[in-house]
Order: sequence, then C-alpha cells, then structure tokens
Amino acid sequence: MGTETPPIHLFEQLCSSDEDLHAMRYHWAVPRGVERAPWYMRNYALVGIVVAGSGRIHQAHGNRPLEPGDLYVVGPHQAYRIDPSAGEGMVEMRVLIRRRLIRRIRQRYASEDVVMPWDLGPLASHRALEESHLQWFTNWVGDLMDLYSDRLTAEAFVTGFLYRYRQVERHRSPAEFNKLTTLPAWLRAVLVEMNTLPNLRGGVEVFARLAGRSRRHLNRLCQQYFQCTSTAYINRLRMERAARELRFSDVSVEMLAERLGFSNRSYFSKLFTQAYGESPGRYRRK
Repeated sequence: MGTETPPIHLFEQLCSSDEDLHAMRYHWAVPRGVERAPWYMRNYALVGIVVAGSGRIHQAHGNRPLEPGDLYVVGPHQAYRIDPSAGEGMVEMRVLIRRRLIRRIRQRYASEDVVMPWDLGPLASHRALEESHLQWFTNWVGDLMDLYSDRLTAEAFVTGFLYRYRQVERHRSPAEFNKLTTLPAWLRAVLVEMNTLPNLRGGVEVFARLAGRSRRHLNRLCQQYFQCTSTAYINRLRMERAARELRFSDVSVEMLAERLGFSNRSYFSKLFTQAYGESPGRYRRK
C-alpha cells in the first residue's frame, strides 16, 4: 500500500443517519482506463457476500481470491482494496453495520468468547460458504433490504449473523442451526438476553419473564422450533455456556454448576455428558 492514503467512504452517504443497518446489492467494476480499484477505509463495518463474478481482496499484509460463495467482513477503519476480475466484474450482497450498533453488541458480549469478525480483518474473516450456508446468508441480506432496521430488529439480525458465522467457523452442519432462521424476531431477541450467566441461572422462570409468555406457551414454541420442552432448551443453552467456560476459564466444575443454576453437580455432569459425550472434567483436560 506504500504511502497511499485510503479515502474515507462515509456511512451517511449510503443510508439514513437513524439506521443501524443497511443492505444492498453491489456491483464492483473498475472503470475503463483505470489500472486498479482504489484503497478504501470506512467508518462502519461491512459484510460482503460474493454472488457472481470474481476478484481479489487486498490488505496491507496480503491478499486472497474472491469467488461466488465467499464471505468477508471489514471492520471500521480497516484499509482494503478489491480488484474485480477484468471484464466480468463482481457482484456482492452487502450489509453495512454502524459503529454504535457494534459498540452495543460488544458491550453485551464483553465476557463471552464470541468471535467478532469485524475485528479480524477481511483476510482473516474470509470464509468460503457451502451452498446451504450461502443460502442463509443471502436470505439474511435480502430480508434486511425489505425491513426497516429499528434497534431491536438490528440487534437481532446482527446477533443472528454472529451466531451463524460461529457455526461456519466451527464447521458444524447447517442442520444444527438452520432451525433458528424461522424464529420470530422477538424470540430471537429473548434468546440473546438469555445467554448471560444470571439469566441462565434463573432458568425457565427468567425465560418466561423476559418473553412475557406463560411456561405453557413457551413449551409449545420450543416444541415447534426445537422439538423439546422449554426446560430442555434452556439446559441446552446452559451446556453450551458450560463448554465455553470449561475451555476458556479456570472456574471449578462445582462453581460452574452453581453459576448455571444447578444445585446438584451430578445432574449437571449427567446433562453435560449427554450433550458432549464426556464428563466436564474430561472435556476440560482434553
């Protein structure tokens, strides 16, 4: 990149100032007579999904090819350049994420092991999506094009993106998370709220309070979307949180069970073994 100064492409030029999210279809093409595309640096995060054509994405320390089905994320003030292939150019589905929304999401998950792909840079965040994954992400952008992004909607959409990005990163089967794509926005928002230690500790009672629904109603919803009771689903969230804590913290198994609302360590260990195929202690050592 040398001494070249990347131009700043302002968020306000692309969507109204009261929006936290903005989605679009974008066609890259280098004008005739121009040797290559310029460097860019933006004051918002950008999610790009290649749907047609090809090109190459550059950062100061390297570059990667871009093909249909590729996803990348550029964070605020990260310099990059995209060179579309000569002739055909490149078509993307794009989502722009304003910094104030990024700050809210970061604060919410400050104590979690959630990967924030806009922190990684476009080369490190690059993922080649399988067909079923690609379908979800392009539908995600399409839904955003038709929906005004108020605060609740914007946060629900971004946390949904982060969840699915994590599944792609962990190479899980799409069948394990595609069930969440049909959830009502209010229920997705409640599930985001549930994924904190105090709320997981409170269990179904907190779930019902946050949702403003009866336990009977929640049981019907969980049977519809997850094929289990609300208690079983909350225990599933608890086990996922337990696995993260066992990998990334030194908290004892006894203390972890208590933090997640289990007074009986044996029951906690039984549920964890059913979910992960081994005891909490063995999972941590492994």
